[in-house]
Amino acid sequence: MKSKLLLVLTALSTLFAWAQIPTTGLIKDYKFTNGALTSDVNPTLQVGTPTLVPIGSARTQISDRNSEANNAVLLGGDSFIAGSTNSLVNNFAISLWVKTSTDDASTRYILDQFQTTATSNGIGGFSLSLKNGMIDFKGQYNYNKNGTYTSGALAQITSGVISDGLWHHVFCQVASTSSVTGTTNFSYNISYVYTMYIDNVIVNSVSRNSNSIFVNAGVSFSRRAINPNQQLNIGRSIYAENLGYNDAIDQIRYYETTLNLASIQALYLEGKRFYVNQNATGSNNGTSWANAYTDINGPLSFATPTNEIWVAAGTYKPNGTARTSSFGFYKGMKLYGGFDGTETLFSQRKPKINTTILSGDINGDDNATITDAETTRQDNAYHVLSVVGNVQDLIVDGFTISGGNANGPILTSLAAASQYYHTRGGALYINTYTDGDNPKVYVANCIFEKNSGSDTGVVSPYFANGVLNQSYTANFDACIFKNNFSGTNSQILYAGTNAYNWLANGEIKNCLFNNNTSTSGASCLYLSANANGGSITGLNIDVINTTFASNTGVSGNVIKTVDGSNARIKNSILYNNGSATPFTIGGFGSPALSNTISQGGQISGIDSDPLLSATFELQAGSSGINSGNNVSLPANTDFDLAGNTRIVNTTVDLGAYEYDANLGNTNFDSFSDFTVYPNPAKSTVTIQSPEPILKVTLYSIQGREMFITNQSQIDISDLANGIYFMTVTTNKGSGSKKIIKG
Repeated sequence: MKSKLLLVLTALSTLFAWAQIPTTGLIKDYKFTNGALTSDVNPTLQVGTPTLVPIGSARTQISDRNSEANNAVLLGGDSFIAGSTNSLVNNFAISLWVKTSTDDASTRYILDQFQTTATSNGIGGFSLSLKNGMIDFKGQYNYNKNGTYTSGALAQITSGVISDGLWHHVFCQVASTSSVTGTTNFSYNISYVYTMYIDNVIVNSVSRNSNSIFVNAGVSFSRRAINPNQQLNIGRSIYAENLGYNDAIDQIRYYETTLNLASIQALYLEGKRFYVNQNATGSNNGTSWANAYTDINGPLSFATPTNEIWVAAGTYKPNGTARTSSFGFYKGMKLYGGFDGTETLFSQRKPKINTTILSGDINGDDNATITDAETTRQDNAYHVLSVVGNVQDLIVDGFTISGGNANGPILTSLAAASQYYHTRGGALYINTYTDGDNPKVYVANCIFEKNSGSDTGVVSPYFANGVLNQSYTANFDACIFKNNFSGTNSQILYAGTNAYNWLANGEIKNCLFNNNTSTSGASCLYLSANANGGSITGLNIDVINTTFASNTGVSGNVIKTVDGSNARIKNSILYNNGSATPFTIGGFGSPALSNTISQGGQISGIDSDPLLSATFELQAGSSGINSGNNVSLPANTDFDLAGNTRIVNTTVDLGAYEYDANLGNTNFDSFSDFTVYPNPAKSTVTIQSPEPILKVTLYSIQGREMFITNQSQIDISDLANGIYFMTVTTNKGSGSKKIIKG
C-alpha cells in the first residue's frame, strides 16, 4: 500500500487518475453527524423517502472511527426505516462502518431489505447480519416469467470475526448479467455475483445462475435483485421476531450500481488518519504511531479525499532527486505537523516545540545564503508543495516549509495540463489547468522560510494559458514569512484577470512578514487583477492583522498592486521596511486601507511609529494598541500569532500580536530578581528564586507560547536551538529573562 509519489509537473496528466468517493448511482448517504437522519442525496424512491424514520429513543451519538465526537450512532435497541429503491435494481452496492463487541449465536440484523414471505412478488433481496461475531451477507434474486416470479438460489458470504470493539468497514455488492438467444422462442441466461469486502480485503465472491429460461414470443420477462417496494430496515429485521443489531454504526451508503476496486478503496480510506514519524520502527503502514510511515510521501499518494495525516517532528522531503519533485495533494486532505509521536488527541500536539519541516533542499547541502542563484540551491526542488488541478479543501497546518528554489524554466503553450511556471512559488505552487478548476488551500500555524525564486519566492499560482474560468483560494492564518528571496517579483503573488475569468481569492490573517528580500519588486506581496481597463473581479484579497517589518524591496516597497481596488488591508502594520512609500500602485484603483499603520501615511494610512520590539510585538505606548476595528476580524478569530487572546481590553490591536500588559510586565515590584542557570543550556535549566514560583512561561523569539509549568527545573531538550524568553511569576510580581538553547 505504500506507493510512491513523484510529482513531475511536465507530465501532469498522469497524476489525476485517482478515485474519489463515488457518487454515480448513489441513492442513500447517511453520516449521522450530530444525530442527523437525513440522506446527503435525496432522489425519488419507489416507496418512502431516503430520510430515516426512527423507531425508539435509546440511541446515543458517539465518536466515529477518527475520534470525532457525535459523528456516529450507538443504536442501543433503536432502529430506522428508509425508503425502498430508486429504480428496478439488478446491480447494487452497500458501504458502511460497524463497531461491535457482540459475539453470540443469535442472528442480529444490521441491514435488511429481504422479502422472505412467498407472495406474488417472489422471495428475494438482501440482508447483513451479525452472528458469532461475524458478518453474514445474504442475497437472492428473482425473475418474472409471464407474471409469475421465480427465485434464484440463495447466496451467503460470511466474514471472519470482527467483534473486537474496533471500527470495521463492510462493503457488499451484487453485479448481474443477462443474455438471450432465439428469435421466436427465447432462452434467457442470467448470472448474479455476490461479493463482500471487510476493511478493503475481499472475503469471498460467489455466483448464482439461472440458465435456459424458455419464454415464448410475446411473453414478458424481467429480473431484479431487490423488490422495489420493500423498504430498507437498519438495525432490525423486517420481521419483528428477529433480533436487532444494538451496537455502533456509521456512514451508510447505498448505490444502485457496482463499484470498481479503486472506489471501494476510496470508501475504506475516507477520513482515515495516517501517522508519519521518520523515527518509527514498526510495520511502516501508518496505522499508529508505533507503525507510522517513516516517509510522508506514502500517505500523500493515496488516491482518496479527506485523509488526515499526523506528522511527527523531523525533516521530510519529496521523493526522488529531480527538481520537479514536490509534495502533491488530493482533495480534502488534512496535513498536520507538530507532533512528538505519542499523542492520542489533536489538542496534545505542540508545533512550536516539535518542529516539522517540509524541505525542498533535496540533497541537504544548502548554505546560509538565500538567493535563487546560490550554488548550493541549484539542486533544490522548484516547489516544495504543489497543488495541481481542482484540489479543494486542503489543510496544511503546523509545518516549517523551506528550501524551495523556483528558478527553473516555463512552458505556457501546448496542452494545458503540460504547462508550468517553475520561476514562481518556491514553497507553494498552485496550478490550475481545466475550465472550472477552483482549488482551495488553507495554511495555518506554518513558517515559510529560506525559499527563493527568480520571480516569486514563496507562493504563486499559474493559470494554464488558453483555458477560461479558472480560480483559486489561498488563505494563510497565523503564519510567519521570513528570510525568503524573490527576484523580479514578491514573496506572494495573487493574480487574476477578467479577460479569461481568472480569479485569485485569499485571506492573510494574523501573519508576520519579516526579513524578506526582493531585488526587483515589492518585498512581500504582489496583488494584481489585470483588469485591462475593464472589471477588477480578477482579485479578491483581505490582509487582516498582519505585520510587515524589516523587509527589503525596491524603493522600500512592501506591497505592489495593479488594479488592486479589490484588495483590503485591515488592522495591519507596514513599518520599518526602508521607506515612507511601502506601496507601489498601478492600474485601476488602489487597495483600501482601514485601521492600518502605513509608514509615511501612504493611501491615508496611519503615519505613526508602532514601537515594535525586536520580535515585532507592540510595546507599551504603541499607537497600535486598541486601534483596530473588531468588525474586521473574521468569525472565530480567538488568538493572535503567539497563540494569546486576540482581543484584550475590548478592542483589537493592530498587527499580528496583541499587546497584553500582564504578559509584557518586566517589573518585579518588591521581588528583586531570579536567576536561570546554566544559560546557554542544552537540556535542563534551573530557576533560582527567593520567592515561591507560581508559574513559568516560555516563549519563542516570535512570541509563541511554548509551555507553562510551575517547576523550578525545566527540561528544554526537545526545543530547537535558539533564543527564548522565560517569564517567571510569583506572589511578588513577574519578570522575564532571555535564555539560549544550544
